[in-house]
Amino acid sequence: MRTCDHCEADLSNEDHRWELVEEWQICIQRENDCPEVEISIAYGIGEYCSEEHAMDVIDSYLSERNAEPTWADVDPVETCACCGEDFSTAERHLTLTMMELCGPEEAQNIYDAFYVARFCRTCEPPEGRDLFSENDSTPVEIIKPKWVGKEHPA
Repeated sequence: MRTCDHCEADLSNEDHRWELVEEWQICIQRENDCPEVEISIAYGIGEYCSEEHAMDVIDSYLSERNAEPTWADVDPVETCACCGEDFSTAERHLTLTMMELCGPEEAQNIYDAFYVARFCRTCEPPEGRDLFSENDSTPVEIIKPKWVGKEHPA
């Protein structure tokens, strides 16, 4: 049985849920085209029955890292959630992503992806994870978020 990682509610029959993921990303900007996000490594943090429960975990995650949510877009330059410095998103960087999922587990779809916070390469990755190794460059997924260029809906 799948359960919410916050309240342990049964998610087996849920058609709508939220997932938090640490992603190693590169943002690709092409002239006259929607930007793309290339994800080469993704670590699941948890799955939640409500956006409120996901937001509680986001608050804890960022607080532990002395970081602030930036609700980043897919721009060529973003601000680091830890140090506040601008950096190029064309270089690999860590991103905390909240995904809104719909559909049954065996056929789930990403309804939307929200980039809660981006971290520059000089800020520490989560303990024990070498997310900035140059050895793995195989993308596992490309997402074109539908809210690019708009204010975050939260």
